Amino acid sequence: MLNHGHETKDHRIGKRVLAAFWSARGYLCLWEEGNCDVVALQLREHKRRVIANEYERSSRNAIKNARRDLSRGADAVLIVVADEQLRHRIRRKLRRELARSEWTRVAVVLFPSLLINQQS
Repeated sequence: MLNHGHETKDHRIGKRVLAAFWSARGYLCLWEEGNCDVVALQLREHKRRVIANEYERSSRNAIKNARRDLSRGADAVLIVVADEQLRHRIRRKLRRELARSEWTRVAVVLFPSLLINQQS
């Protein structure tokens, strides 16, 4: 796993959980591909599905990262956050700052929900 020097331990753990979540569902995961935390790729019946995954600890870079991921060809972006307040702030910013065609392709979920669904 690639590690940027500024990453915290919880960010590194978050990336591992994201990769495990998608790997369990048949996706190939790439770390820090195009500055995205984890890119989940799936090829099925000659169709490609790309899901960009960002582990965010603040709302500061969430919009920039989602825009970048979508502009680089991601079909969807999953933003994972640790608490409900941050989730609400990011969702509000997404709706305010992104075009509808963009924000409808971005989901913001709580980190604990990935842990619960990891066994699904």
